[in-house]
Amino acid sequence: MMLMGHYTNWEYGVTAPLWVPQECWAVYGKMENPVMDKYIVRTREKFGMTLYPMEETYNVMLNHKQGDKLYMFMADQSPHHAKIKYWIPFLNQETPVHIGAEKLSKMLDLAVVFIDIQRVKRGYYEITAQTLFDNPKETAEHEITDKYFKILEAIIKKKPENWLWSHKRWKYKKGVKY
Repeated sequence: MMLMGHYTNWEYGVTAPLWVPQECWAVYGKMENPVMDKYIVRTREKFGMTLYPMEETYNVMLNHKQGDKLYMFMADQSPHHAKIKYWIPFLNQETPVHIGAEKLSKMLDLAVVFIDIQRVKRGYYEITAQTLFDNPKETAEHEITDKYFKILEAIIKKKPENWLWSHKRWKYKKGVKY
């Protein structure tokens, strides 16, 4: 399982089929406009990635366990208020986070790798992979999620201008009913 953030040129993640031997699958947010949705899927599948809508994540991953697959998650978006299960301190604020990637990595016993994409100079990027956990089933509850966000936070603090701030990470407040 490959975890990334919306940092620098995260769209390079769709090129993963060019640099890893596994079949690559990625979750995406389906768009309301069917023409735009079809365009986004076609564009992101151009290099061999297979996309599936976010609401089908569990079904897709549990029913496609066979074979050597790499599942890609952009895990730094805010969960819908009804799906908030876990909060962490992130960039000095209590922040609701998705825990689905952690749950699925444990259920399917998938090693967890963090991908960092840094801009070297205009038009040039460096991609670094860091294995977070080889045996996710042996981790404590929320250990994977906590480590992912700790690494992402350190990267953001070095160059905050490269993170996609428009995702409204803090639209929900802890303890408030929506």
